[in-house]
Amino acid sequence: METTNSKKRRLRDRNTSALTWLQRLSFPTYWKCGKIVGGVGLVVLVILLVTDRVPHPAAVAVLLHVAGDFSLQSPETALRKHERGRHLLVHALASGGLPLAIAGLLTGNLVNTLIWTAIGVASHYAVDWTRRFGMEGTSLGVVLDQGCHLLIILTLVLMD
Repeated sequence: METTNSKKRRLRDRNTSALTWLQRLSFPTYWKCGKIVGGVGLVVLVILLVTDRVPHPAAVAVLLHVAGDFSLQSPETALRKHERGRHLLVHALASGGLPLAIAGLLTGNLVNTLIWTAIGVASHYAVDWTRRFGMEGTSLGVVLDQGCHLLIILTLVLMD
């Protein structure tokens, strides 16, 4: 029978292992993976649309978000959006608003489209404005940043 102390030790070791993995995830590796996923996502979306298979609006929104946040974001925007000016606004429109606008159009509900787009732009702007919650350049900041974006997108689209 496992004791309480050994259970706690096993849990702590598992949490430490997950944190170590997260710390090893370097920003360049993360960025490259994001670009690949975004590029592949765009190709998959095009193939599905060309073959008359319309994916679920949530899948469309997530894939377009990843593509906009990584694959389609210019290096200048990636650097200058942290100045919190027009580059951040353009980025929020492209990566937060556009994916949700297209997902809304797929549902055929104009009201949802407008609401989702406005929330998508505002929330993407707000999350990126925080500069990863004071953890800029850390793996945990990156995970929190993308987690917030995806949570908002999925909550909006899947609540419909």
